[in-house]
Amino acid sequence: MYRERPAAPHALVERTWRDEEVGPAVNSILMPPVSNVSAMCQAESCFLPTNDNVAFTARSYTWAPLVERYPLCRQPITFLEGMKTIGGNGDATLREGVAIHQYLFDSDMTRRAFVNHDGEMLLIPQRGVLDIKTEMGSIRVPPTMIAVIPAGIRFSVSIVSDAEIKEARGYVFEVFGTRFALPELGVLGANGLAHVRDFEYPVAAFDLEAPDRDNMWEMAVKMSGKRHSYYQAHTPFDVVAWHGKYAPYRYDLKRFGHLTANVDQLDPTAFCVLTAPSKWPGVSAVDFCIFGEKWVVTKDTLRIPYYHRTMATELCGIIRGEYAGSTRRLEAGGLSFEQSFMPHGETYEAHNRDMNASREPVKTSSDYLGRLAGARGKNKMFGEIKIANQRLQDSCSTSLLPWHLPSLPWSTTLASTVRKCAFLYQLSSKLTIWGTPNFSSR
Repeated sequence: MYRERPAAPHALVERTWRDEEVGPAVNSILMPPVSNVSAMCQAESCFLPTNDNVAFTARSYTWAPLVERYPLCRQPITFLEGMKTIGGNGDATLREGVAIHQYLFDSDMTRRAFVNHDGEMLLIPQRGVLDIKTEMGSIRVPPTMIAVIPAGIRFSVSIVSDAEIKEARGYVFEVFGTRFALPELGVLGANGLAHVRDFEYPVAAFDLEAPDRDNMWEMAVKMSGKRHSYYQAHTPFDVVAWHGKYAPYRYDLKRFGHLTANVDQLDPTAFCVLTAPSKWPGVSAVDFCIFGEKWVVTKDTLRIPYYHRTMATELCGIIRGEYAGSTRRLEAGGLSFEQSFMPHGETYEAHNRDMNASREPVKTSSDYLGRLAGARGKNKMFGEIKIANQRLQDSCSTSLLPWHLPSLPWSTTLASTVRKCAFLYQLSSKLTIWGTPNFSSR
């Protein structure tokens, strides 16, 4: 049985009862902790300033997708070794914060299972179809779908066979001390955004397998960012039936109900799929937003996002499609980062294109741009681990597109603005001479 927060209010208590066929998981052999400092297992769960592996910066970053392995890396990489931490905030042991990972792997987790004690994980495939076998059953997650695995649930990840795609890559968002939930709809009422009916849970399934002490199962445990292992002779996927609310699930992003506005712009939280509440009432620890296919109908204003600063830290990744980014072009499978209160917005090309575009209603393409926004209403800084702040020599590691001053022709726009201001100043002076109130007096 799994049970969470037994002393919490009834609305917050979640549990799952299971019937196991083979035997209890307590019948296992515990092994010493496995060092996680190698390039093959770069996970981090502490993002406090006291951690020497974490750096806080005001710069904007754009990371490329995890690079494909060079021929020198002959050993297979599973989901467990292929997950690399980019950054986060808080600490798993304090049960508060979030961690951002990218993953790239090309092999199945054969006779291995993974259980995360640190927090709940949101898996977002960008390439390759994931076959996730959990204790409650299996869920298949292609790109444009997401999956959520609660803390403490054992699971194994495989790649669905494909003649053209040999590896899988994507994103993992992890929250500490809280769980993902649907945002409150407020004045929207009963309909809009993500609907409860579209979230799918697995059907109970179990493996028929006799215990085999000569071919043990490895249970890999992530606790405080460190990896431990224990072994058992029987399969962990032996649950013949279960009922409850504490279970993994998946959601198809194509089912999301996008909103639109005829004036100004909607806040990104209007596209929130899932949110994780923080310990402050009414404030989220993180919001997962999606920008997909929708109608754009605003008039008499720019349709691209305004150039702005916000107290929320923003991370943006592309599931499918293209995005010019705010500092440099963002590739599908890559990740961009904007620290809280730092200025950002669209590129010069996007600005120039939108200035000259018509204002007729237009339907955006079916691209999917995922955005992870930090806590709104509270200034939570985001720290990157050192491995994400430098280009690594290890060919199996993430590649970084370094921060730089954007080489964009903003001077052209600045000169045009100056000329317009000079014209308005001259016109205002003439209005004063003609006895007509000038702009400043209106």
